[in-house]
Parts: sequence; structure tokens; C-alpha cells
Amino acid sequence: MTEVEIFPAAGRFVTHGQTAGVEEHGGAGLSGIQTRHSFAFGAHYDPKNTGFGLLVAHNDEHLEPGAGFDMHPHRDAEIITWVVEGTIRHIDSLGHDTLLAPGTVQWQGAGGGIVHSERNASADRPARFVQVWLTPDEFGLAPGYASAQVKLETNMLTLLAGGALGQAEAEATVTAEATVTAGFEDEQDPSAGEPDLPLRIRQRHAALYGTRLEGGGAVELEPAPYTHVFVVSGVVRIEEDPLESGDAARIVGEGALLQCLDDAEVLIWQMQKSTRDLLA
Repeated sequence: MTEVEIFPAAGRFVTHGQTAGVEEHGGAGLSGIQTRHSFAFGAHYDPKNTGFGLLVAHNDEHLEPGAGFDMHPHRDAEIITWVVEGTIRHIDSLGHDTLLAPGTVQWQGAGGGIVHSERNASADRPARFVQVWLTPDEFGLAPGYASAQVKLETNMLTLLAGGALGQAEAEATVTAEATVTAGFEDEQDPSAGEPDLPLRIRQRHAALYGTRLEGGGAVELEPAPYTHVFVVSGVVRIEEDPLESGDAARIVGEGALLQCLDDAEVLIWQMQKSTRDLLA
């Protein structure tokens, strides 16, 4: 039996900074940011909604021109970012200063500690990215980084990132049109990169897929203990439930059919375990 729980976008926005709205949750340096949280996070706190599967944060970030997050630390988290709109400037304590365009997937293994910033690189255009934090396989590892530009297949699932890739994929991943730093014993020279390869993450029980759906198209979601669906844009349907941009669904059970009602972009996490399983 498949169980589907829908989480609509409405009511999950947190506005940061006095200049961006009437509520001040972020303080100085965070003006012009509006975040849609899928789980309890900061000012958006709900003790009954602290994660799903291995996901501990799923944030849909909308940045006004020039807005962003100043340098801040992370530890013991696998951080995956998908750029939706605009150009994001990423700077971190590993020495990266990178511009990320739409269609870029980025991995940061926080490991024993990393400091980074993310900012809208444009002075006159908005930007948007989706960022997810997962529980890693191991704690206290060396921090690492990689990014790749990916073209999503139409009406098919495209693997963006995973921790249980085959050996050939794993070796190719660390050369994928990316800057790669530490984290993998089989690291190779990133200058030999090829495009459209999935990123390898340090969580073997999770995989991230993306798809572009055309009206009337559909993809079958294979059974998994935990499946998280996020609609980046457009309108889709899971069973009888419609989902629009910003809506999410959590699926437990035998899989589901994802049908397109209006051209859509969708991100799907499939996970074989939960954080509770790993910490038990």
C-alpha cells in the first residue's frame, strides 16, 4: 500500500530582514531572502516535522538581487544544492569561489567543519535555489566539494546525485565538470571532466533525481521506504493529488505514478533508510 502525504507551499515562507518584509528572523545581512522550509527550521519550528527519511532540511531559497547568506558554518551534513534561477556565487573555506548557473547541482560534504556563503551574483535579477541537508554515512570526515551542470531528461528521471553509484559512475563523478576537493579515496583530476554525470555523495542510502515533464507526460516512481517529491515549477499529480510549484509530497510504500498536468520541473529523493535507522 502506498501512503502519500502532501505539504503545500502556502504558509511555509519565512521572510528574512527588515527590508524584505514585516518579520525579522534573519537580522542584519539577511535582507532580501525569502525561504520556504519543508521541515522544522529556525523560526519555522514544528516539533512534529523535523525530517523525513535521511532529509533534515529542505529549503527553497528566493533571493532578491545582491541578497544572500554571509559566511556561516556547517558540520556533519551532506549538503546538496540545485540552482533554479539566476546565478549563485558560492564561496567556502576550502578555497572555492564559484558561479553556479541554473541546472547546476552542487555537493558539499561538511564533514568535520566547513564555512561557506551563498549570494545572488546579479545586481538586478532575482535568484532561486533548492538546498537539502542529509545525515551522512559517517561523522567527522574531511570536508569536500563538487558541482556539475546537468541537463534534465524529458519525461524520464535523471540521476543527479547518489551515494551508491556503480564504480564507473563513482570514478567519473569526481571528474564531472566540477571543482572537486577531498572526500573520496579515488579522487581524480577534475580538469578531465565530462558533463551530465551524477555527483557522488557520502550517504549510500540516498539518491536525488530530477525530471522535466511535458503536459500529459508521466514517470513511474519505484518503490522505496522513503520518497520525497518537490515541485520546482509547473503542476503535477500523484494519484489524485495535484501539486503546484513549491508543493512537496512524502511517499511511503509501493511507489507511485507522477503525472504532469502542466509543464513541470521536479526533484525526487529516494531513500532506503532514515536518520533514526542510522542512529539506532
